[in-house]
Amino acid sequence: MNHSHSVSIGQVALAIGVMLGFASISLPALAETSLAFPMQDYQVKTIHVHTEHGERTIVVHHYQSIPYVTKPIDLRYQSLNIDVPVEIDRQSVNVAQAPVILNITVGGYMSASNQPLGKAQHSPIAHFQHPPRPPIGEMPPGTPLDRRMGPPLGMVQPRPQDAMEPMDDHQMPPSHKARSEQSVFPGIGSDKANLALAAGYVVVTPGVRGWDNQSVDGRYFGKAPVAIVDLKAAVRYLHYNSATIPGNENWIISFGCSAGGALSALLGASGNQNQYQAYLDKIGAAKASDAIFASACYSPITDLEHADGAYEWMFGKEPLQGSLVNQKPSKELVKQFGNYLDRLQLQGVGGFGVLTTANYRQYLKSRYLIPALERYLNGLTHDDQKIYLDLHPWIRWDGQHAQFTWADFVADMGRLKGLPAFDTLDLSAPENKLFGSEYVDANHFSEYALRQATNNTHAALTPQMVQLTQMMNPMTFLLKNKQSGVAQYWWLRTGAKDNNTSPTVLANLAAGLVEHGKQVNAAYFWEGGHCADTDPQGAIDWVREITGYQR
Repeated sequence: MNHSHSVSIGQVALAIGVMLGFASISLPALAETSLAFPMQDYQVKTIHVHTEHGERTIVVHHYQSIPYVTKPIDLRYQSLNIDVPVEIDRQSVNVAQAPVILNITVGGYMSASNQPLGKAQHSPIAHFQHPPRPPIGEMPPGTPLDRRMGPPLGMVQPRPQDAMEPMDDHQMPPSHKARSEQSVFPGIGSDKANLALAAGYVVVTPGVRGWDNQSVDGRYFGKAPVAIVDLKAAVRYLHYNSATIPGNENWIISFGCSAGGALSALLGASGNQNQYQAYLDKIGAAKASDAIFASACYSPITDLEHADGAYEWMFGKEPLQGSLVNQKPSKELVKQFGNYLDRLQLQGVGGFGVLTTANYRQYLKSRYLIPALERYLNGLTHDDQKIYLDLHPWIRWDGQHAQFTWADFVADMGRLKGLPAFDTLDLSAPENKLFGSEYVDANHFSEYALRQATNNTHAALTPQMVQLTQMMNPMTFLLKNKQSGVAQYWWLRTGAKDNNTSPTVLANLAAGLVEHGKQVNAAYFWEGGHCADTDPQGAIDWVREITGYQR
């Protein structure tokens, strides 16, 4: 069943242009698109969701590719999908006051498109466009919504547990095997978007431009700070249309993992900050708030200008492919990280004291890692506990309390990335490409890497680059004059075995938020890799707790 709604001539022309393979950047004479929400322009879809309480059948009103700005550069990215549950297990749902989940599908700081399959697959606007995601209802029943959309680009979808090879019970407990698969095949690993629909929440999935977007004339149009600007514009669209869009737009809660987790954190930390205004005006964002109520962040790849030092502090003495990285620059980066912590003067959560490179290992162990390990072991059967502990003799367990040495823990993780880990000297990392410009694919964004790459000890970042790194870092807004506009509630999760970045990144974010007076629920998943989530329902329940919503 399809319903129609009148749209502006400019909006129709733009939509036709996108479908035919043209883009708004090639059609400068087109009129502005409308910011009105097309209330009747939806498709009715039926999906099946597996929850901890059994399978739910959900009827959804699906709104596809709605422009969220009046001057889009490319509608395939600057549009959003809205999924509204109207019936769950044949019972009507009133979503007037439902939380609104902002489902950020960005990975690797690349673009995320809402273009339906089969349209504009060969558009001349972008040479690096990744395949668009299908709308709801075009995959087999039981496929989670976020799996239908696919994992963020640059990640590999983990295989379903029931598709894994048979396991040798004498080698590894089933629960440990499943988590190991996730660390080898990182991805979303959960169906939180569908679980949100099953809980009666509205799910909004915005398209976002990324560093891979390039026009036919060679110009890049998705470099920093474009991704966060697009997300802010999407939030503004929701607030602007709060009277007509289903759900309670006072309860917007962002979800994302990896680079998407970083953008979720940045969105939650930078509400209504004026340094983004010129960028928002340029694309015709709505005149409304871009602050959100809460932020859920999984394995956020953030605090990028300090990430290399944090990585060396964690993995500097661990071999990479059998050999240590050059220890001289590694130690220099560790020193820089120590200086950064000294400047932050962050107080460890729970009265731990000021965090330094000297005490951070103990802080991570006591605050996050040992509790994660004890939760994990307590979740195993007696036999599985024995198997797991036999495989990990470096873990001591008396039946109630666990312990291990830091050196054993890091050796078990292993080092994943080279040196520098993020601002690579050959400009090959996604983060280098994030900080490119209109005609430059990649740039250095840290002074250390810039000086090493140019062999110039006096080289300095431009003021513009310094400003860009600050605009892409949530810590900017947590520690400077206690900025307003920071979301009140935070759900922070990562895998304890995530070697994509240092575990200090999430811990710093949590500590900064607590100092800011925010309510933070932070934890690490033992044996979890990048974007691990062994408790997707926990996040859905957290949304209910912080909003008090009952459907």
